[in-house]
Amino acid sequence: MGRVSRIQTALNAGEISPLLDARPDLQKYGAALRSSVGFLPLVQGAAKRRGGFRYLGRTKNDGRAVFLEFIRSRKTAYVLEFGERYIRFWTRRGQVIDESGQVYEIASPYSLDDLLDDDNRPKITGAQSGDVLYLACAGVPPRKLSCAGPTAWELAEFRPKGGPWGEANTDKKKTIAVSGARDGEVTLTANFEAFKPGHVGSLLRLENSVWIDIVPWESLVRIEPNVYRRSDGKTYLAMEHNKGDEWWTGAVQPTHTDGSVWDGKGKRLVTTDSAFVGVLWQYRDPGYGVVRITAVDSPTSVRAEVVEGYSLPDALMGASTWKWQFGAWSDAAGFPTCCAFFRERLTFGGGTRVWTSKAGDFENFEDKTFGQIATDNAVTVTVVTGQGVDSIAALASMSSLVVITGGGEVVVSEAAASEPFGPENVRVSPQSAYGGLAARPAKVGSSCLFVQAGGRKVRELGYDFSSDAWSSPDVTMLAEHITRPGILCLAYQQEPYSILWCARADGALIGLTHDRNQEVSAWHRHGVGENGRVEALAVIPAHDRPEDELYAMVAIEAQGRTRRFVCALDEGLAPGGAVKDAFFLDCGKTVESHTPVSEIPSLEHLEGLRVHILADGAARPPQTVENGKITLDRPARLVQVGLPYESRLETTFLEAGAQAGTAQGAKKRIVKAQLRVLESAGGEIGSPAAGRWQTIFARDVRDKMDSPARLVSGDLGNTPWPGGWETGGSVGIRQALPLPLCVLAIVMVVETTDL
Repeated sequence: MGRVSRIQTALNAGEISPLLDARPDLQKYGAALRSSVGFLPLVQGAAKRRGGFRYLGRTKNDGRAVFLEFIRSRKTAYVLEFGERYIRFWTRRGQVIDESGQVYEIASPYSLDDLLDDDNRPKITGAQSGDVLYLACAGVPPRKLSCAGPTAWELAEFRPKGGPWGEANTDKKKTIAVSGARDGEVTLTANFEAFKPGHVGSLLRLENSVWIDIVPWESLVRIEPNVYRRSDGKTYLAMEHNKGDEWWTGAVQPTHTDGSVWDGKGKRLVTTDSAFVGVLWQYRDPGYGVVRITAVDSPTSVRAEVVEGYSLPDALMGASTWKWQFGAWSDAAGFPTCCAFFRERLTFGGGTRVWTSKAGDFENFEDKTFGQIATDNAVTVTVVTGQGVDSIAALASMSSLVVITGGGEVVVSEAAASEPFGPENVRVSPQSAYGGLAARPAKVGSSCLFVQAGGRKVRELGYDFSSDAWSSPDVTMLAEHITRPGILCLAYQQEPYSILWCARADGALIGLTHDRNQEVSAWHRHGVGENGRVEALAVIPAHDRPEDELYAMVAIEAQGRTRRFVCALDEGLAPGGAVKDAFFLDCGKTVESHTPVSEIPSLEHLEGLRVHILADGAARPPQTVENGKITLDRPARLVQVGLPYESRLETTFLEAGAQAGTAQGAKKRIVKAQLRVLESAGGEIGSPAAGRWQTIFARDVRDKMDSPARLVSGDLGNTPWPGGWETGGSVGIRQALPLPLCVLAIVMVVETTDL
């Protein structure tokens, strides 16, 4: 029989899969946990009890909703509640109220069916620039949400200028005829069934298919009055000539894009005394024009309106052309499903296409300017992975544009790194073939975390300089069980603990403490109340401290109906704080009074539910909320009231004390256990296998009666072990009271028999 003293100094490998119960050889086994519920594994090594979710309000009519962030600055940030045809706004741990005292909201075209897919995953994404949030949602035209103040929001249709465009027609037998004027309303007639009802609102670009027949402009040549010439990719009309009997062009090539300009003036032609060079050229068009379809009269006929600034070429008036191109977005062609910013360009993705705006001009999608392709013009690329499921699910802006499709991961970047990104300097590079879902990726440091197709794995896509390639390791490899039955959405909280939060399809909340540089990747689970379901997540900066706040939509079943709360994750207890300020209750509230009170009102959201209470730092007996209130057994000034949740962890099986070889499978007994804690109060330690527990903390005889529990930091020594002999051997720690507990290390004296 061997007897050793063993210390577990780190608990930051998180909960690992039951498949690893027999892997003490694993490097992270000694810092891992068989179970981690309600504790946050910290990068530094400790396991800290999570704070409670503080109640802020309810969703409209307790209905389901989707969250998006709107961050103007660290001091001014909002969580947007998108519900059935409305948007509401949350900020500074409260709901935005208008001047009349009512909840402020604006109308929205999005239904719940638009916002959520069949698996209840959000379909809407946003990309923000300043006070404007651009929105993409599968099956719905893009829109933009503008903010001029807390109660001055406007949601408008997003109508990009000059594009983007679908495939250009190449069949010369399929033509479209134009009748009408260069500007204003026109009628388009096709010689085939070109139009669908879903084309209403779509752009259509019409190019002069006989444009090449227009003679190029030349200098010092004789021309006839009122003729057309093409120059610098544009069409010009001869309006006036210099004095003389003949029309002769000058030496200055027309390149202007507005009004009329002389190509030469006042110089007598050497070969004749009767003519002077110089013609006044009026800019007409770049060889093409753009219309927006307003009505579909039949499959071969539509009415349209010429888009301002894109007049139709004179040559198209009363003529037909086979050079036509529908806009990329419409009810007939579909709409983008996701958006992001990349290289100072607003970028959308949908189907197998990625569309970017012009550089620095987010609402301009011109792929050519007056017929010429420039570096800053819009870019359109096709993304194909070769896996057969190439529909774009998500975009993430990294050092390159990461495009996540159903069949794999692709990066879009410059072909030549020394030149700016543009239409003629773009490269599409497939990277891996895992595929992903339409859950918004989370940017964490220099990589992004995304949900793999199937919803059960999270992968970290980042550039690996050692291999000069992008890699996508599975960060759920050691905890494959924790994502069942699939992930709905992600939200990354950078401060204070670098945690990726995930809402599961069953309503459970799970977290990943992740720091690539410190090689920490620790999963943990969290129950919200006793039966709460988390359905939406968002993270915005806290307005009053240098941290990020996690907002969650929590659904609670009570009295035969579903209540949906908007809650913010509380820190629990600030470093150096007093135990009376501890907040370890879910969907809870704080009630403070200058004088001690017994009745605690304004708890209507918890009607009929059993709540736990922390009053002036002391845990009081649980009560059931009736008529929106509870009555304390003793008056108190500072009261925390909310739903209870249990935090518990269990270490991995012990590998210690054997005199020869492994201790796995051998009978072992923990003789004593010692905890090193930080600013903690309450809790139990024991044997999960035996189901025996004992209190970690006991009140000191020097403590005053009716005073709150003391916060303890340091070693709590040599606690006699309540368990007996067992083959596994693990330590369990749990806390069900609304009090803090932060475990820094566990010291155990272990006896192990020989096999």
